[in-house]
Amino acid sequence: MSATETFVHLSDYPAPETDEFLTLTPDEQFDLEDYHTFTLEATAVKPGVRVISHLWCEQEDEYGGFCEGDIELVRLKMPSEIRWKCQRCGQHGKITGFENGESDLSGLPEEEARQFVEDTYGIGLETGGEESMSFAEFLDLDTFIDEMAKDKGLFLTWLEHLPKDEKERFLEETNINFDELAFGNLAKGLNPNQIYDLLTGEWKSNQGPLKLNKDLNRKDVNESIFFHNARTMLLKAQKEDGLGLTQKGNLQRKPISELIPDCIWPEGYLEEVKRYNKVVNEHDIWLLHTTRILLEVAGLLHKHKGKLRAVKKHAGLSLGSRSGDLYRHLFITYFRKLNISYLSNDYSDFPNVQENVPFALFRLQELADDWISISELKEKIFLPIAYDDILIETQYYMKPEWFVYSLMLKPLELFGLIETREFEKESLWSYHPDQCRKTVLFDRFISVEF
Repeated sequence: MSATETFVHLSDYPAPETDEFLTLTPDEQFDLEDYHTFTLEATAVKPGVRVISHLWCEQEDEYGGFCEGDIELVRLKMPSEIRWKCQRCGQHGKITGFENGESDLSGLPEEEARQFVEDTYGIGLETGGEESMSFAEFLDLDTFIDEMAKDKGLFLTWLEHLPKDEKERFLEETNINFDELAFGNLAKGLNPNQIYDLLTGEWKSNQGPLKLNKDLNRKDVNESIFFHNARTMLLKAQKEDGLGLTQKGNLQRKPISELIPDCIWPEGYLEEVKRYNKVVNEHDIWLLHTTRILLEVAGLLHKHKGKLRAVKKHAGLSLGSRSGDLYRHLFITYFRKLNISYLSNDYSDFPNVQENVPFALFRLQELADDWISISELKEKIFLPIAYDDILIETQYYMKPEWFVYSLMLKPLELFGLIETREFEKESLWSYHPDQCRKTVLFDRFISVEF
């Protein structure tokens, strides 16, 4: 008797006790009722907890009888699916498309969900014990790895969400080298512990390999567009006891018109804005809007009684003598607290790219002393799991290096840490530079020591 795999996307089928369900064949109805039962049982507990179904395996054996083995279930969070497998014959499958359906109990408190299962079937929910299969046994390993090989980023995310003991057991049983899979050949002499320390270091207190200089002066940072414009807005809010806001919470046109000439802008930026907008509102100047959001997230401005006001306890950061402190605070806020896709007005999230920022800074410090092609650079400054985030979002008319610029290089340019240049204009409405290099400020502000 050979084990086979069954796959079902539950939302493709009608729910039991509906008129559409009655149009199915008896065998189809029977199978779907089982899948709904599996879903109820697997979603009554937390993801990763193994459950023994009250249903027995009804796979026919070579003698025409039923296997009657225990069926073990587990709900995975990444990717979202329910896996099931018979402990005796190995018959297995997976269920997707169950989220928010009538059999999905994951939104209930676990005690309430367990009680619902017990009331429905007259038997308590049994979780896996000593006889429970390991993940390697449970997932039909060859098929699982073949599936996940199509999306390494998804596989790594799934692996990172496993409990530590399960992760170690899975890697041991599968003989997978996690460090090689996650870091590829990009470590450049760093061991996994050094990479971990780099990614998780505390920037505010300079605890970790990556250090941010606290002793910059105003002359060092005043050419930074982000710093200059943020300080200009902060000083104006302090001087005028707040900047007027619309009913929707955006800056009124008066403070916008007064800020525009006092701020500095990329070449041609304002001309392009005014070309498409006869009347300019905050969201039309996205860079101004992003600066306002950055100051709010940084805790330097807040909305109060119809105005955008300065937070008094941080008033000293606007002083010229504390320019280095303000610049550093804005930098940490941008890359550690603000969603890095916000500046590009992109609706996608890139969590792995954001976590990769310290590694990208480390690699830029090594590679960008002189002009370097962004196309060449794009795979060298990201760990595989982060670069996969970019590849997933890259459509046929896009290039990965466009995301590299908008997510990583553009904000660094606005902080005055790199400069870019474009040889050929590929888009009439977007700037897509071909090369970049560090400025003097980069090495003055950022250092990496292991």
